[in-house]
Amino acid sequence: MVYYFIQSHTDTCFQPVILILLAAAAVLENVSLYCKPDVLPMLGSLILGVSFGLMLFFALPTFSDLWNHVNFIGGNATAFFIYLGSILAAFILSNIPCFMKADK
Repeated sequence: MVYYFIQSHTDTCFQPVILILLAAAAVLENVSLYCKPDVLPMLGSLILGVSFGLMLFFALPTFSDLWNHVNFIGGNATAFFIYLGSILAAFILSNIPCFMKADK
């Protein structure tokens, strides 16, 4: 998240709304460790899913340039792949406690 914050100010393809959503998800997931409302991990997971969707939405023009072999829009496709993978991994890992509670 820190590297995304640094890069969001240097590259115009990165959106600060994703940084705000990632920070909100991190706060909710950390608060859920100390408070025990069952809705907090699900809210954090929902926010991570929304941030993944937004990241994919904002990355599509860059991926179009990559697929067409034309540098029209710009952006850093490698960074987008890394961010998409890390947000997807965080989303999947944040859902594990929700599934474990459903089994009980």
